[in-house]
Amino acid sequence: MRENILSMKTLINEFSTYLHMPSSVTIPDELRRKIKQLAAFFDTSQADIIERSITEYEQLHIPKEDITNPEFVVHLNKVSKEVLRNDPDRRTRFDKLSAPGVAIEAITPAIWGRSADE
Repeated sequence: MRENILSMKTLINEFSTYLHMPSSVTIPDELRRKIKQLAAFFDTSQADIIERSITEYEQLHIPKEDITNPEFVVHLNKVSKEVLRNDPDRRTRFDKLSAPGVAIEAITPAIWGRSADE
């Protein structure tokens, strides 16, 4: 068992080293300058700017698959209803936070477990 754990640790270390290997990509000068300016403006690395850009692009343009287990959702809903039924304070906060068109001033006390009148 110990040998398996050590070999898994070695494998993970080697794999993480592989993941963090730098690579080079040819980028037009104008785009390179934009990345550099954004990195300076946000005080972060150019790699972070590229990573965030790719993440945002993926979120906007790649359809998300629904991988939710329907049985789990049913169970979660049952448990949530039971918790709300057994905890009136939580129910009050839940109702205030769930109400449509509620102003932030009305929500803030509910988040902290106080009434709006306090």
